[in-house]
Amino acid sequence: PEIDHVVLGEGERTFPALVERLGESGSSDPGPLPGLAGRRGGRPFRNAAARPVRDLDALPMPARHFDFAHLALTRGCPGECRFCGSPRFWGRRVRSHSADYFVDQLAALRRKGRRFFFVSDDTFTLNRRRVIAVCRRIIERGLDIRWAAISRVDAVDGEVLAWMRRAGCIQISYGVESGSAEVRRRLNKLFSEREVREAFAQTQRYGIMAR
Repeated sequence: PEIDHVVLGEGERTFPALVERLGESGSSDPGPLPGLAGRRGGRPFRNAAARPVRDLDALPMPARHFDFAHLALTRGCPGECRFCGSPRFWGRRVRSHSADYFVDQLAALRRKGRRFFFVSDDTFTLNRRRVIAVCRRIIERGLDIRWAAISRVDAVDGEVLAWMRRAGCIQISYGVESGSAEVRRRLNKLFSEREVREAFAQTQRYGIMAR
């Protein structure tokens, strides 16, 4: 009974619409608003899912109003790891901010005094060209920052790692999950021990902590 409404999935469109409808009508029932669940007449309901935001750059930039250290370039993951809820929440189709939007946000947070960032993408290096574009812009704008990212051992190479290090990346967390090949197979982590060793060695060779 303490819960009025539940916004499911991405909330940037659903939540403002919910506030607007409740404010306009004075009613506690917002109607068939996509992406909403709750209780109606004492019984739980769940409306149709809201459509994912296609153009992430069209969203207001939170760094203009808030101070934080966690941010992401992308939403979504094509992976099929058996334990992960991310694809169900964000979808399997990967959507991305532009390099300019992402670096503008870093710059705004740097002006607030932030020097270290956690880049929380499921696989930051999935699109290597966009990652290199991000790194180039960080360097061109002279942003004095350090940051950590998340990736997969089969989604990095020497060129990407070199650009990431030059742009201030000091740590990459790889979703290896287990040293046991059998456990990885059960988790649907379809890469070899050789790939793990090579990615870790190469990452460290470029001066980045492999975690």
